Amino acid sequence: MTNEQAKKMLKAKLECLKRETSGTDFDCNNSNCDECSLCYEQGNMGEQKEALDMAIKALEQQPCGDCISRETARRIVDSGRTRQQMIDMILATPPVIPQPKIGRWIFVDKAKEHAHCSECDYGDVDLFNGRPHNYCPNCGAKMESEERNDS
Repeated sequence: MTNEQAKKMLKAKLECLKRETSGTDFDCNNSNCDECSLCYEQGNMGEQKEALDMAIKALEQQPCGDCISRETARRIVDSGRTRQQMIDMILATPPVIPQPKIGRWIFVDKAKEHAHCSECDYGDVDLFNGRPHNYCPNCGAKMESEERNDS
C-alpha cells in the first residue's frame, strides 16, 4: 500500500465516522453503507489496519524541526569559543531533518513466507499472501524493494 492510498482510506474512514456521529447533515444511520462511496474508499478491515499502522509508524518517525547534527555540535563545542558564542552558533545553524529508517525484507525461504528486517533483524513476519508489509512492525523502517536469501 502506498502512502497516498493509505491517506485516501483514512480520510474516507474519518469522513464516514463524522457522518455517523453528525446524524443530521448526511442522514447516515449505517443502513445505507452499500450505497455510500465512502464504504468502498475506506477499504476492507485488513487495508484499514495496514493504513493505520503506516500512519502510526509515520508519526513515530516525525522529524524534529529543531535538530542539529552531532558533527555540527561537536565542531561548535571544539571551536574554543565562549559559551555565548557557541549558543549563538547553535541558534544560527539551520536544523537538519533526520532521515527515516529504510530497510529491506530478507526472505529466508523460497516461498517468501518468512523474512526478517534488515534494520532490526525482527523475524518471522506475518506476510499477507506473500506480500510483505511496507513497514517493519518492530522498528518502523520503511521497506524498499525485496531481497531474497534462499540459503
